[in-house]
Amino acid sequence: ANQLKLIDQHCPFWIDLCVSGGKYASSFAVWYNNRIELRSYQECDDLVRGTRVATLINSIYSPRMSSSERLRRSIGYILSNPVIPAKGKLNVMSKFHSRKHMSLI
Repeated sequence: ANQLKLIDQHCPFWIDLCVSGGKYASSFAVWYNNRIELRSYQECDDLVRGTRVATLINSIYSPRMSSSERLRRSIGYILSNPVIPAKGKLNVMSKFHSRKHMSLI
């Protein structure tokens, strides 16, 4: 329960946004620099890829959750744990936080 609370604090939700021509794209809300910013599905997937976090999330929570919810929890887990990222992940994490994103608050 405490881990889910930390996950929710760092990545509280995901949302499907209408982008163009009636198509939708998933975005993830990430708490960073005292505000919530949106990150694309691809950016979040890049951050999680190559880690064992998704496997860990599957072992702790229901395997019936959607891929977007699994990714949200994986992002929240990574951002809430001061674990040293895998080789090359520091660069990915740096890019993840350095890009200009839409701020919600």
